[in-house]
Amino acid sequence: MKKRQIIIIAAAILIVVLARIASNAIGEPKERPKPVSKEKVNTVFADTVSVDDIPILVQSTGRVEALERAELFGEVQGIMIPDGGKFRAGNNFRKGEVLIAVKSDDQQAQVVSIRSEFLRALTAVMPDIRLDHSSEYDRWSDFLSLADAQEGIPPLPEVLPESLERFLTGKGILSSYYSVRAAEAQLRKYRLTAPFDGVLTEALVDPGTVIRPGQRVGLFIRPGIYELETAVDLRTIERISIGQDVTVSESETGRSWKGKVTRVNPALDSNSQLCSFFTRLEDKEIRDGMYLEAQVQARTAEDAFTVSRSTLLEGDAVYVIRDGILQRQPIQVVHIANGQAVVQGLDNGMLVLEQVPPDAFEGMRVEVYRKGTDS
Repeated sequence: MKKRQIIIIAAAILIVVLARIASNAIGEPKERPKPVSKEKVNTVFADTVSVDDIPILVQSTGRVEALERAELFGEVQGIMIPDGGKFRAGNNFRKGEVLIAVKSDDQQAQVVSIRSEFLRALTAVMPDIRLDHSSEYDRWSDFLSLADAQEGIPPLPEVLPESLERFLTGKGILSSYYSVRAAEAQLRKYRLTAPFDGVLTEALVDPGTVIRPGQRVGLFIRPGIYELETAVDLRTIERISIGQDVTVSESETGRSWKGKVTRVNPALDSNSQLCSFFTRLEDKEIRDGMYLEAQVQARTAEDAFTVSRSTLLEGDAVYVIRDGILQRQPIQVVHIANGQAVVQGLDNGMLVLEQVPPDAFEGMRVEVYRKGTDS
């Protein structure tokens, strides 16, 4: 082996030995102590519960409608007779006054024809009535003398002996009489009259136009007596009863009126999921179609407390603090309005969150913020 190689090998061995000796002299490094994790404590705002009887003020907006209103429809077909401009929105009518008249010449002729046929048939059996029902003859003779095909036929004698009734039925007299009454009823449909004293608020047809059966022709109301329909949630409707006083106001002018709850509908509307109650109003200043706000003092909620609506958990619980830990507390929501919820199910002295932290969970450790201290 060459001298140079021997020197290199010896140097390498020496370096390894020296490194080993230095390692032993230095020793193993001491282990660093693990950092102690400090549990995070959130500072929260809380309110101390003090239950009380809380009056429930219900506020809701709705549209006013006249209590007595009639949507007008045509029942027969024909041309509307000119009326000198009476059938116009805003015109007043007395009960029984004609609103619309439809040309009825054909129907009037048919009524006269049916009346004449009835009188002919009755006249033909009068000799039989004289012979077989002499005690009834005078009454039927008077009836016949009052009847007229043009002017009309009076009501039948009120009491008919059974034998005479069977006789008149067999001869077709009674069926002919009721045919007259049916034709007269049909003729009356050619004149649409006011069902009560009121005002026409909609007029949808003009003289000279053809009116068809089932066609809507207008709207007729009695002004001065109105009803306001307002909607509330299911929990609130249970605290409203018939006869309660209601204050109704108009936001634009500030005017207000007094009314009373007259009807309560507990059924839920399938679209809004709300229930309705109705308030009766009587005032000449109110107009059909106005939007008004109703305020009614509903029944008081016993042993209740008010919390922020934002603190409700799925609508049936809130967070309370026990020994510095958040816990879920079941509650019953009585009423919600203006961002506040009246709830039951809390006890005096409980600490309930005023605001729920975004990362809150049941079991979270918290510290209640105290005024005058840093948070």
